This record gives sequence, C-alpha cells and structure tokens, in this order.
Amino acid sequence: MVDNYIHEQRVKGYYQSFDKLKVAFAEKSLHFMPTYIHEAYLLGDEDRIIRNTRMSIKEQQRETFRQIDRYHSKPGKYVLHNSYTLISSLRSLYPALTEIYDLIGLEGMEKANFSTVPMLKYKKAAQEIKDVKRLQPFIYNEFAANSERLEHDIKTIIPRLCVEAHIKSKATVTMLSKFFETKRTTSSGQHITIIGEKKDLTKLSPFD
Repeated sequence: MVDNYIHEQRVKGYYQSFDKLKVAFAEKSLHFMPTYIHEAYLLGDEDRIIRNTRMSIKEQQRETFRQIDRYHSKPGKYVLHNSYTLISSLRSLYPALTEIYDLIGLEGMEKANFSTVPMLKYKKAAQEIKDVKRLQPFIYNEFAANSERLEHDIKTIIPRLCVEAHIKSKATVTMLSKFFETKRTTSSGQHITIIGEKKDLTKLSPFD
C-alpha cells in the first residue's frame, strides 16, 4: 500500500507540467518513444466549473458569452479549432441572446450591461446597419450622386431593391437619406428628391 501510494504521487508529479512529463518518458527511452503534439484549448474544466457556480443569471450569461467570444476570429486574430460541438452547446444555452451576440458582439452586450432593453436597442440598430451595407451596391447602381429623382419613382424603386438585396428593414423613401445627402423640393406640382454627395457608411455604429 505504501509503495502504491508513493508510485501514485510520483505519477501525479509528472503531470504537473509538460516538461516534467517529457523528462519522465525520456528516462524510460528503452520502453517508450513518444511523439508530442501541441494542442491549445481555449476552454477547459475550470471554465465549465465557473459557469456552474452559484452566479446570478446575468453573470452566468456574461460568463457564457465571454467564453463563446474566445472562439470568434477578430481582425488580426484567427481562431483555429474543431470544437464545434462545444460552441454549439454554449450557444444553445441562450438562443435569444445568441442572436443578439451575432449582431452586436460581446462589446455591445457589455455596453448594455447584459440588460434586455438596451441590448435589443443595439440589436435593432445593428440589423439596420447590416441591411444598409447589404443594400449599398444596389442603391449605388440605381442612384447617382448630385442628381434628382421624382419621389414617385423612388417609392417604386426602393422596395424592389430591398427585395433583390434580401434585407429585413422596411422599405421607405427615406432610406435614400442613409446613403446620400438629400433634400426635398417641389417642381411643377411634382415632389422631387435632390440627391447630393454619398455618405460615409464606414462610420456607422449601433452604439451611437
């Protein structure tokens, strides 16, 4: 029993670090010729345990999406992994919040302090921006800067472009003002929209 205890503790010591384990195998080189493959895991048992502790619901949500966020590629950072089952499992915990995360990211959720009303507000704004950017090439192909168009024509064209672009936002004449500086005027009894310069869409933010 004493020998078994000593042996068990020695083996546990090998697993305290990767280097100690390699040394242990090297000492038995006549019996083992191991190869080593480095695999970095972004999430482990410690993260799972944290989620299962007695947190408030909001803190559980916050921790879950912080962990999900570790697996998302960002500008200048690419995450390579095959843990799709794990990510799917985490995302399935809060389906509604996952939709919000996909639009505003962890940054937006943190800005809203994981409160429902501001998160939904950011989500709506982010969806509108997404639709605007998807609609952008269709609008620029149909309307030119520094020109004029009859509002009657715009009312017909905008809905058609929205269908072609598969966007979710409601099609309205005022949509044109998201892409150009615009003014309304009347000439010979007809309502006309004066289309000015293009707007810089790169500065759009759901948090403004």
